[in-house]
Amino acid sequence: MRLAGWTVAVGLLLAPPGMLSARTEPGTTWTGDLAAARAFMVDTARTYELRFRNPVKVRTVGTMSALEAVARGQADLVGTARPADPDTPIEANLQFTTVAWDALALAVHPRNPVRDVSLEQLRDIYAGRIVDWSALGGAPGKINLYAVAGPLDGVEWSLRRLLFGKGSARVAAGRWYINTRQLEDAVAIDPAGIGVTLHSLAAAHQGLASLRIDGVAPGLKTLEDGSYPLPTRLYVAARRAGPGLPSSVQAAIRARQFMRREPALRAEWRRRQLLPAANARHLRLGATEREAALFQRLGVRIAAAPPAPAVPPPAKPRLSNPMRAAARPLDREPVPFGAPPRATQGNPTRRADEALERSGCAPAVFCR
Repeated sequence: MRLAGWTVAVGLLLAPPGMLSARTEPGTTWTGDLAAARAFMVDTARTYELRFRNPVKVRTVGTMSALEAVARGQADLVGTARPADPDTPIEANLQFTTVAWDALALAVHPRNPVRDVSLEQLRDIYAGRIVDWSALGGAPGKINLYAVAGPLDGVEWSLRRLLFGKGSARVAAGRWYINTRQLEDAVAIDPAGIGVTLHSLAAAHQGLASLRIDGVAPGLKTLEDGSYPLPTRLYVAARRAGPGLPSSVQAAIRARQFMRREPALRAEWRRRQLLPAANARHLRLGATEREAALFQRLGVRIAAAPPAPAVPPPAKPRLSNPMRAAARPLDREPVPFGAPPRATQGNPTRRADEALERSGCAPAVFCR
């Protein structure tokens, strides 16, 4: 029997370890968007394996596909690098639980002489008003702004919301990639490139350097003291009860409890510049005021939130939504690494998610 999704994975957390080998089979699969999977899910899976002797695979899809999976009852929990998008009705019935804090890092090539930008300069780069490195004190040359092409990608959404007040805001990127991993690798070979990723990921990439924002470098220390202006949350997303679908909120609570009570996991996160939610009281308590000050400084006006839309009914087996078509059932094997690509209908979002699945899960030890 395939143990698919967080339904089984977190349900095991309250069981005595001695019962696990007798009642379960190996092959648990956890799902998340690529940034969340790389930032915290892989470490969590490794810790879970060591504690319960139950192999875990980490399956990555696009952010929207991950959130649709839990909203439609295909998974109880998914990892994500952003909260609900207010303009996406299917996400309105999801509950997001913060498990860690990271920093949004503006990654550049190590040979780029620019090392510091202001928030206003960063906004103007993404708005297309600053297009040459010489305007930032660098050598003359065009700024190659990289971005993730998938709609509402978690990391991109989080930065655009802070800079423009809307996670789906358009930006002046001229080079687009499927996911943050490809973006990082592209910037690492382009001295004129720049793109956003998580600091925990950029710090582990030897080919990248991270810009200081207003003189403050991203890192664990500047997260803890609240001085870095672009902190971001990492979540597990669960489903509230809806028409024909039970709540999975308790599963999110158990998952967070597991992460909080594992000292080896917390130590590994901190080593990788990730701040566990249990140690982020200062960030959490000052989040509203910090964002309000940032929005005021950048001239961002946030419209009043509209009434919550009605919760959509459970999906029928066949849908016309291309994002739903791109999301594969969570109880099937991930596409083996190196498998030939399947035919697509030309939809870029579907191609993006299928390319993610073809790349396999990470790290390879969990893709057996």
